[in-house]
Amino acid sequence: MSKINIHRGTFLEKEELVRMQSFSEDRSGVSALLSSSLTYGIVSPGAKAGVPFSISVSSSGGAIDIVGGYIITSANKAFKLSDTSEFAIPADNKFYWLKISSRERNYEDGTVQVDVSGNVSGSVSFNGVVRSQSSGVPTCIRFVKSDGSTPKNNQVYQVVDIVDDNNIILSGGQVFVKESDLKVVVLGSIPMGRRFTDEQLEGLYTFTDIELSLIKEVSTGKAPQKDVDEYYIARIKNNNGNIVWNDERSEFWSLGMGGYVPPTPEPPTPEPEPPTPEPPTPSDHENYQVLTTDGTYEDVETAVDGLFQVISQ
Repeated sequence: MSKINIHRGTFLEKEELVRMQSFSEDRSGVSALLSSSLTYGIVSPGAKAGVPFSISVSSSGGAIDIVGGYIITSANKAFKLSDTSEFAIPADNKFYWLKISSRERNYEDGTVQVDVSGNVSGSVSFNGVVRSQSSGVPTCIRFVKSDGSTPKNNQVYQVVDIVDDNNIILSGGQVFVKESDLKVVVLGSIPMGRRFTDEQLEGLYTFTDIELSLIKEVSTGKAPQKDVDEYYIARIKNNNGNIVWNDERSEFWSLGMGGYVPPTPEPPTPEPEPPTPEPPTPSDHENYQVLTTDGTYEDVETAVDGLFQVISQ
């Protein structure tokens, strides 16, 4: 993998950091492995429905819990869903198809609420993510809504103090309005007197993960249309708190077992059997060859008196 050589006194700005980022994304070994993929979808042992993306009814009712997992898309990229609790299902007794798909987002995990004094609390983790005014380079943030609507508190705010991991205090140019279910977009820090550009307002970080969405069923029992690299995991409905569903996990990632296959070696040529020895022929004799009971030959000659004499064995 390529790397950037960091030396003391060398100035690093956008161009150098962007290139460093591209080096960290160059995972040649993983890319080589994924290039052998045969099918794409849910990563599960044996390429069949298992623990990943399995669902159960939440203890509070009217919602489900989903076990996290990975998908691999046709672009040979992996995306992760963390364990998800209390995913609400509309209580209208209609079937929906629960879909998973990859996405990019610019907001932190979790949600927060803000009061009229700028006190922020919730499930977002702030330690190691933002700096307060005491650092000399305070971090700025803004809020967005998960449904895409414009929040009431829609300005850029500066972090005054970090109370603990889930609580911070903000300052801003306008009065705060009490509001909940807010997502936090971290903007970073810029020199005093400067304003954030439209590009900077998109956020300092981009995250990739898996989005859960419910698609209403149009034809009874038939999956709605979807795009490539989108996968259904369940057909589900909520009848006044009574949730029923069918497991619809059917698209799985599988890896080919390609590569060099050595040729089958030829069997060794057997050694030829030695020839059967010919019996010796003594000179100046008229020979006869007689095969004995033990498989050997005896040479005999005719004597003058008509008797046979063994001359070799």
